[in-house]
Amino acid sequence: MRRVWLALLISLGLTLVGAQTDQPEVVGVGFGFFPTVQFSPWFVAEGLGFYALVDLRPEYRFGFAPDLLPLLLRGQLDFLVADAEDVIQARAEGLDVVYISALYAQVPNAIAARADTGIITAPDLRGHTIGIPILAGSSYTSLQSILAGAGLTESDVIIREIGFTQVEALASGLVDAAMVFLDNEPIQLAQRGVAINLIPAAQFNVSLGNGLITTGQVIRERPDLVRRFVEATQRAQAAVVRFPDLALELSKPLVAALQDPANLPEQRQRLLASIALWESEYTRAEGIGFSDPAAWAFAVDFLFQQGRLDRRIDPNEVFTNAFLVPGVGVK
Repeated sequence: MRRVWLALLISLGLTLVGAQTDQPEVVGVGFGFFPTVQFSPWFVAEGLGFYALVDLRPEYRFGFAPDLLPLLLRGQLDFLVADAEDVIQARAEGLDVVYISALYAQVPNAIAARADTGIITAPDLRGHTIGIPILAGSSYTSLQSILAGAGLTESDVIIREIGFTQVEALASGLVDAAMVFLDNEPIQLAQRGVAINLIPAAQFNVSLGNGLITTGQVIRERPDLVRRFVEATQRAQAAVVRFPDLALELSKPLVAALQDPANLPEQRQRLLASIALWESEYTRAEGIGFSDPAAWAFAVDFLFQQGRLDRRIDPNEVFTNAFLVPGVGVK
């Protein structure tokens, strides 16, 4: 079966040319969450030998971005998958981190509102209770942007911190609406028969989501490593978009939920929902993984205007597309 998939990938120009040695270079890669199907591009790149073809062997570390970022800065990790907003905050604090490839070309946040509340569009939120895990991070930024886009302020709604209990809070009626991730809670709510209306944040918050970051030092001192790792990952990400079932199969060793066949339908839904967020008009023109400069400009300006940044920074210093291959994944 693996040979069949490789033949298909070759026919689409999704393989790499590289020189393998007996001692590939070990690369430390951190993920700001536990292993899930959203990280399948890295698992596919390893499973199909894309990293081996460019003489790399990844070693993964899973955790939370605030705990892993210091390891990246100390050189104990070479790369980290983290949220675009985390990179902006870090740059504003003077930390030398750079976003080098987008996983989510759109923010995955949304407001899920119980259908029986009558909330269909953002202006309908006035006077309603909105649950949010914590008043920080991309969920909070997306909530602020949705409210601003609807001409509302935080005082026009009731915001309740509920931790990561959105599904139960909505199902029980504790809140009228909640900040969710499009590739997670809506799928769980559908399984429980809870009817909801979704207000995707991307129409208001045109920032990017999670992506691959590294340090300026790694870029300056080891640019060839960055190029090889980014290109292999980018081509694997394009392969996942074309062949999601391949991605699920190759992710099984690392994603515990995939090891029970009963979970496969839900996990496939999650992956397809993630894939939809990996693409945008910009990536469809430039290539998968590319960052839209306008998205970075918006994110920096919005966070500064909301008082979430101590100082305004140059958005062009936060990211680079220099290590990506143009046209990969363009349909």
